[in-house]
Amino acid sequence: GETQTITGNVTITDDGIQRILQRADGCTKEMFNVAGGAELTLTSSSKDDTNPMLVIDGNKENVQTNGYAPVVDMNQTDGVLNITPGVIVQNNKSHNTGGVIFAGLNGTTAKSGGQATINITGGCFKGNEVEYSVSQYLFGGCIYIESGCTLNISNAVFENTTMVQNHTSGMTYGGVVSVRTNASHLYKGANVAISNCIFKNTSVILLVIFLKSLP
Repeated sequence: GETQTITGNVTITDDGIQRILQRADGCTKEMFNVAGGAELTLTSSSKDDTNPMLVIDGNKENVQTNGYAPVVDMNQTDGVLNITPGVIVQNNKSHNTGGVIFAGLNGTTAKSGGQATINITGGCFKGNEVEYSVSQYLFGGCIYIESGCTLNISNAVFENTTMVQNHTSGMTYGGVVSVRTNASHLYKGANVAISNCIFKNTSVILLVIFLKSLP
């Protein structure tokens, strides 16, 4: 029921039979934490989104958490995450920021930044959710990155992504993807390329992809 820390080059795949990797009921933080210099690859034997063989399930119906609980956390790291066709990432619930992937900064060390790289070449992200708990602002229903990071997404499907804003004066940004950079950070800007993706049934319609640079 604990977070799995990735410290080397790790590939998670199936064995020719569809496999479901589900978050344990007691895992109330991220499922995977990719450390600096590490690389995590989620892939399938089919490499085919019409025949998905690896399912990563966040088990949101049975996991009680009011904090950050993405599937993959890459906070202040130069780690790498790869997701290929034939993979489904579904049913995850986090709070405030990054429903599936969080690659950003943290608290008092925010100015140090991070240089995470995320490569998504296919796959389906469905039924994922971000909900308000301590901040009036919600960012990134599926993916949230900040200064110094690289995000490449192609040929992926994002469906039924939900942002639940309960704060009386709250705002939601980036129904699926949120990118925030800050000129005061050690690493400036972010590299983002998104192509040939499908976005379906997103609760925040006007800002499916949110890009913001802070002075």
